[in-house]
Amino acid sequence: MGLAFTWYFLIISYLASLLALAFVFLLFRQFLKKKTLGTLLLTISFLFVAFGEIATALSETLYFYQGDSHWVGYLILSYTFFYSLAYIFYYFSNRHILQDKDFARAMTTVFLTAVISIFITLMAAEIMFDVPNPRFYQKFILAGVEIVLYLPQIIYGLAIYLPVFSLIHVQIVFRLICIQRDVENPVARKGFTYILAPVVLIMTLSLISSFYIMPNMHQIPVVVGLVHTLRGITASISIIIDYFGWILPDRLKRRIHGKA
Repeated sequence: MGLAFTWYFLIISYLASLLALAFVFLLFRQFLKKKTLGTLLLTISFLFVAFGEIATALSETLYFYQGDSHWVGYLILSYTFFYSLAYIFYYFSNRHILQDKDFARAMTTVFLTAVISIFITLMAAEIMFDVPNPRFYQKFILAGVEIVLYLPQIIYGLAIYLPVFSLIHVQIVFRLICIQRDVENPVARKGFTYILAPVVLIMTLSLISSFYIMPNMHQIPVVVGLVHTLRGITASISIIIDYFGWILPDRLKRRIHGKA
């Protein structure tokens, strides 16, 4: 049972990685057509998301075959690093959605860079030097699977992710709702719906992943399997809807016009 569960875990991780890479390829093809800075920023942002998913899958595979090591910790930590870099999406959003003032953009950049870089560096140092009773990360060996996770301590995880929620995600959701309300073109209106949904799903994904760090939850095989399955499904649906929102294939445009 444990071996089959582990393979199920790994398969979901690799499928999420492949789906993210496929979306990056489609975005890059769109960039070659449009050659706009906005499309480039969006492509780079999702490229880092893909790198994060690949790092997760590789860390799980390495632990499964070789057991725990510094490299497993570094790979898992790089997941946080790559997802942090994915907030290049903030700069893309500023071009098309948020339109923050220069001061707000500068302060957001400085704050996110400082918080994320400091905590990632401290976590990496503790992993590197095998610090007993580490202060900045916690290690979870998931029940029922040959998988280990290195995650920020709850208070530091909140310090990283709550500002991202408040400074970026919530702003984007609010702004998209306002823009969508004023748009009359049915294609553009539907496009904004497809753009809004993945942002909400990403917020949901963060909440789902937080179950791993709740007390004793990682020791319940059913919870571990359910969280990982929901995480994979949520991430996949988000990427698919993102494709419809940002690329809007001609077939979809014709269908929206037909219903309008």
